Amino acid sequence: MKRFIGALLLVSSVVSAQAFELKNGDFSKGFAGWDIKKDAEILKSCDDFQILELNSGNVVRIDAEPSTTPVWRALRQAVEVEEGDIIEFEIGVRLEHPLYGHGSFLMIAFLDNNGRDLGFVGGEPCTNIDGVWTELACHAAAPEGATRAVLEIVMHGQGNGYFRNAHASITGTVNPQSLHGSVKVEVSEKVTCDSLWGFGFEDDGWFYNELNRQQGITEAEYQLNRDRIEWLQPNWVRMFFWHKEWCPTSDGETFTFESDGMQSHYKTLELYQRMNVPVVFAGTRWGVTDLYTNSKAFAKSVGAMVDYLHNEKGLTCVKYWTLLNEPNLDLSDHGPVSFSQYVELHHLVKEEFKRRGLEIKIIGSDDGASSSWFDRCVFDQPYYDMVDVMCSHVYMRPAEAKLSEKFIEKRTDRLAQQSVRKPFIVGEYGFHDVNMSSHVSTKMNTFDYGIRNAEFCINLLNLGGAGASIWTSHAAYYADTPKLMDFGLWRYKDSDWAIRPVYHSVAMFTREIATGDKAYGVTTSHPRRFKMARAGDTLFWVNMSDTKTPVQISGFDCWKAVAMTEGNIKGDRNCGDVIVVKGNKFTAPPRSFGYIKTK
Repeated sequence: MKRFIGALLLVSSVVSAQAFELKNGDFSKGFAGWDIKKDAEILKSCDDFQILELNSGNVVRIDAEPSTTPVWRALRQAVEVEEGDIIEFEIGVRLEHPLYGHGSFLMIAFLDNNGRDLGFVGGEPCTNIDGVWTELACHAAAPEGATRAVLEIVMHGQGNGYFRNAHASITGTVNPQSLHGSVKVEVSEKVTCDSLWGFGFEDDGWFYNELNRQQGITEAEYQLNRDRIEWLQPNWVRMFFWHKEWCPTSDGETFTFESDGMQSHYKTLELYQRMNVPVVFAGTRWGVTDLYTNSKAFAKSVGAMVDYLHNEKGLTCVKYWTLLNEPNLDLSDHGPVSFSQYVELHHLVKEEFKRRGLEIKIIGSDDGASSSWFDRCVFDQPYYDMVDVMCSHVYMRPAEAKLSEKFIEKRTDRLAQQSVRKPFIVGEYGFHDVNMSSHVSTKMNTFDYGIRNAEFCINLLNLGGAGASIWTSHAAYYADTPKLMDFGLWRYKDSDWAIRPVYHSVAMFTREIATGDKAYGVTTSHPRRFKMARAGDTLFWVNMSDTKTPVQISGFDCWKAVAMTEGNIKGDRNCGDVIVVKGNKFTAPPRSFGYIKTK
């Protein structure tokens, strides 16, 4: 899980919202209409920024020289907006010699009338490292009080970025539609996913390590955590495996399978083995620098680790393997590495699994919110043929949390172009706030996090996704730092293992969906107010509005509904209010989520 935060500055040029025309998006007039920024300074010109006149049109080149501290370089332009406006911002990018930093990406920041910062969205990073032209996009919804959006084309870190054909427009609004009467819901027989993975969470297996034991956790407290996991009934779980904990020298020969960290993993996996929950082995290489130069040794070490899990420990619940967590962000930090080397490393590990007779499937892409990396993995046919499932991660800021369907659609649409469509899962997801870091999210303590989670999962079911794993199961100390990973469906010992509201939002999906269930398409007349999805014999719904919402359902024989609100969720078992459904009609409470069973 990696994130970035950029400093935002007000710029002088503002385009009228009525016209909403990006000035000089083709750069035919040089830098006219754009401000140049280098770190915190706005410049009239800079040697790092050049216009190249090519036969196909003008291209901006931004050069980032080697530096011990990555520098922010950006072109900026502002437009007027209104609250709720959906902004789409796109550009063509080619990246050369990227190293360190975040590479190239787009950013949309919002300001009020007084120039106060209202937050921003950083678009997907371009870390295609072979000099291939890539289309980047960024989208955001203007928050309450916003009057201006600042659009930025960013080059961060070391390397050369080329940019062409910038486009931006307002494509709609996230403001709820006015409601007169009931929301009309149509449950169709169209199958959106014929075999769901279902929903689960990240459990990175370090809860029993020395750092956690030092906090004085009792056996009764460990059992409390296990009991909650058993009650949640996750359909699947994703787990980090840190290379240095079982092969510290990276030689493929010297193994520490009984290190403290690995023993903690085994104890964690014993629960999932007993529950028959499939686990994804997600590789992390923190501190390993010779992954691609010593690839045969790496492949041998991965094969040995999985062999030990299956045949020595009997932990055959580990059924899937991922090469690297968020490789698009990792490769640019340890370049130069080509995509072909990335593909070859998968091939070597797959052959090692085959040689050892290990039955384990391969997760593809696992990108950190990069559709350009995902596309590369889908349309590189040798790579696509080698993997079994396609996966991405996303952490949405407030201005994009209501647009999660765009993240999902972009990926399921790409997979639909392949002759063999492979399942799409989300390996990590969550929702930002201004206080979010890699280890802390205060927003996760709010009921709104549960609302956003329900909306995201419903969008995934309707748009052809197979499942998702939220970050994370519960708070714990990890292996790489003595800092508490304070994400999770419940908090840590110092907070008396307090349940977060999102616990119940996740639980309704994990408990009511069976692996292999079919998902069916559901449409609603007011999707910015109320959403619904179907998996198996259950409807899932979320009411994002602040008012009661009458709902009329067709295409499904409703029996009873359970509604969860900020006022009625409590404890760590079943909760919520049972709502009467008559004639396939019911009223959803304000800001609520829930489910409906068929008779």
